[in-house]
Amino acid sequence: MKFNLNTFLFTTFYLLSFTGFSQVDVTFKVDMQYQNISENGVHIAGSLQGWDPSTTPLSDDDGNGIWEVTLSLNEFSSYEYKFINGNSWGSDEQVYGSCAAGNGNRLLDVEDLNLVLPAYVFNSCEFTVYGCTDTDAINYDSSANNDDGSCEYFTLEGCTDSSACNYQEEATEDNGSCTYSDPGYDCAGNCVSPTVDWIGDQNNDGFTSNDENGNLYISIESYPNVGVATLTLNGEIYTMEYQDWGDNAHWYWMLSADTPPMDYDWEVSVTNECGEGQVLSGTFSTIVETLTVTTTACSSASSVA
Repeated sequence: MKFNLNTFLFTTFYLLSFTGFSQVDVTFKVDMQYQNISENGVHIAGSLQGWDPSTTPLSDDDGNGIWEVTLSLNEFSSYEYKFINGNSWGSDEQVYGSCAAGNGNRLLDVEDLNLVLPAYVFNSCEFTVYGCTDTDAINYDSSANNDDGSCEYFTLEGCTDSSACNYQEEATEDNGSCTYSDPGYDCAGNCVSPTVDWIGDQNNDGFTSNDENGNLYISIESYPNVGVATLTLNGEIYTMEYQDWGDNAHWYWMLSADTPPMDYDWEVSVTNECGEGQVLSGTFSTIVETLTVTTTACSSASSVA
């Protein structure tokens, strides 16, 4: 039988093309956030690329300190490798632990599926997992050990004012729906304002007095020290001024000395919102009574005999 070299070469190439290794994509990551990055960047070297410290750079496109590169490797193969902070030996890491080969290198077993490796901390078998680390978030990631700001929270719109009648403790965003009770009432419509229990003359010095300028003051006290006082004077209504007298409230109103003299009917009402109030009334006059004395002169003549 004659040997045909061309047939042999074709057959050999054909067989090798079907018996060669299939490849998978492997993404290598290294966490460099604790390192001062070399001006030459970060590289990977290993049996996967001929142990050249300068030909396989990693990149950190998003600036988060995680450098990475994706390489195509033969499936069902083992590789040793290490990361380099720079592009030359002497800047390479020395790794020992669960991820290491026992000689300072990292160890990788490749199966038949694409693989994304953890972001190993440079010089360590520890690795960084970015995610939400807040246990109150709805997307909390128990495997994450570095918060990436991705936390999301349950949102419920409602009334967030604790003094409102429809306050919602579970609400996270106020939607302007808060409602409030009327002054003096609770949310059930019950009057909660204190009642005015007493109105009168605390010092027993009368309800009217005058100052050195001739101005007249109408004054009155009430208990407890709450509410407002309204004076009705000959049909005209005025809001009285207030002074704090401790447990009692002191109310007063001034009648100017320029006011023409007249007789007055007055009534003071002290109220406190919806609480029961008290009313006191009386009269006084600014007309000054004058006494007119008339003297009559008479003359008489008398003679003495």
